[in-house]
Amino acid sequence: MRNGAIMPPRQFNHDSQSKSTAFPPRLTPINNNGAPIHSRRMPGIGDPKTELEAATQRFVDLYDFAPIAYISFDRAGRIEEANLAATKLLGVPRDLLIGRPFAFYVAELDSFLHHLFHCRTRHEQVATELQLKPRKGERVPVQLLSTPITSTTRNGALLYQTAIIDLSQRKRHEQQLAEQARLLDLSNDAIIVRDVNDRITYWNKGATKIYGYTLSEAIGEVSHDLLKTEHPERLARIYQKLLRDNRWQGELVHTRRDGTRITVFSRWAVDRDAQGKRSYVLETNNDITERKLTEQQQEALYKFAQRQSAAASLKEIYEAALDTILAGIGCDRASICFLIKTRSCVSWPGAVYPNVTVKPPKVIRHGSRTPGIHSRCAFLTSDAPSSRSH
Repeated sequence: MRNGAIMPPRQFNHDSQSKSTAFPPRLTPINNNGAPIHSRRMPGIGDPKTELEAATQRFVDLYDFAPIAYISFDRAGRIEEANLAATKLLGVPRDLLIGRPFAFYVAELDSFLHHLFHCRTRHEQVATELQLKPRKGERVPVQLLSTPITSTTRNGALLYQTAIIDLSQRKRHEQQLAEQARLLDLSNDAIIVRDVNDRITYWNKGATKIYGYTLSEAIGEVSHDLLKTEHPERLARIYQKLLRDNRWQGELVHTRRDGTRITVFSRWAVDRDAQGKRSYVLETNNDITERKLTEQQQEALYKFAQRQSAAASLKEIYEAALDTILAGIGCDRASICFLIKTRSCVSWPGAVYPNVTVKPPKVIRHGSRTPGIHSRCAFLTSDAPSSRSH
């Protein structure tokens, strides 16, 4: 090119009488504008056959040395191809595998026949879990992932390239988790796992026994909403302590499925992800309702003894006795409204519901605590001068 003009190619002398040897220059490809195209490849044109063979060999090497076992079988299930990982998994040399039915190495024949049927009737990947029986060794749990190879056929029939995924490690891990879950189910405490949104992801049998909710009813629910949790302080403050110390413990009030309120001693432990953020919270709850009730009763009896010794009249003794009973059953005077044998309502002086008659015997609040109330209070009201019956 000179001054922007394209010069004509040189003329070469091909005179056979010439004693000099002339070699034509290497042709350089040009684009539509006449500019040369410079390739980064080595100069010269390679042999297409050699390049194709090299690419094919690379593919064969990738297939042969893949860490996952691969085989290809036909419509009848006969093995047409197998890589080295497959021969190692099955414990059989490749020359003995080729042409053999894959069913020879399957422990669950029905599962494989079902898999083969779906391979024939579907034009998509088919996945099946089953067990192999290698020539030597124990059975191996695997997953077959078969895909029809539309570009390769044998005698006009499709081949199904199949990846054999060894599930041994995953199955062992699942077995360990199942064993751990079984051990957790032996606990009498409620063991609950919550995710970052406080939704329940694990619920042991102890939790079902304490709260009355089954596993299917609890999974996915927000624990604080399901159990109507009453916290000793703001939940945000509790989480602040949890994230700071990686654990928290304290008393909570929960509501069971039947509406009963119980007190639990709760222990929380936080599990963090790789970035150190909160991932899960393990919550262990021990029902201490009876223990708390016993403590209240003991404290009430102690106070009753003090008031009895200081009482100046029988009325004060009755008042002290009633307060002791109410403290022992965890309610106040306004809570008591029940029927005695005459089906009339009995109320102590100062009750919020005086002279109220109800037909079914019940306690207006704390309905689950009625056992023992009638017997203890009826004894006090039978001769109490301050009680009134209507």
